[in-house]
Amino acid sequence: MADAANKKTIYAPFAGAVEIVENVYDFSEDGGAVGDLDYFAFGESVLLLNAWIEVETTCTSSGSATVGLQVGGNAMMTAVAVASLVAGSAFAITQTSGPRHSGTSDIGLEINVEALTAGKIKVKCLIAKLG
Repeated sequence: MADAANKKTIYAPFAGAVEIVENVYDFSEDGGAVGDLDYFAFGESVLLLNAWIEVETTCTSSGSATVGLQVGGNAMMTAVAVASLVAGSAFAITQTSGPRHSGTSDIGLEINVEALTAGKIKVKCLIAKLG
């Protein structure tokens, strides 16, 4: 896994706080190579309540790239085909019950199959801070 150019570390201001944290994948800063890009590191334990991506600039690929979300290298969202990653679209994690994740593992994007050649995606997570 590689760190995104603008990876953020999140610390809990107080236990029980709930907030939405966000970061942006930008092809011009992060490139589009196949692999995982970590966008959040958690300095304290958190409970991931939900996560989603919002496409700001249409993504392109020379092949059939897919994009998903991962925690600690494990997929937590069904991969979305590049043809669906058009500006204005949004996709959420697919787990429907129980906590999605708790702990301090990094959260980021997975780019699979083929590299991306353009695009901008906002990554958002709803978290409860356990710290």
